[in-house]
Amino acid sequence: MNSKRDNSGAIFKNEKKEKPEHADYNGDAVVAGVSYFINAWINEYTDKNGETRKYLGIKFKQKETRQPNLVKEKKKELEDELEDIPF
Repeated sequence: MNSKRDNSGAIFKNEKKEKPEHADYNGDAVVAGVSYFINAWINEYTDKNGETRKYLGIKFKQKETRQPNLVKEKKKELEDELEDIPF
């Protein structure tokens, strides 16, 4: 899933969950033009009246942006440097 609209996203049930620490839901979102992965866990707490309530605990992690042109530029720089070495 790749959210297209700014300030929106979606999460889905994690069908690959194998351990309790794995997220119950995951997905992605775009906020202010920045893409994020989203992980969410179903948690419980007891309120002041002794009632158990459920909520979603959420974590966001910024997606890494690949810079293929930077890699090509570095490769070209290294090639140029190697040409200058007299073997």
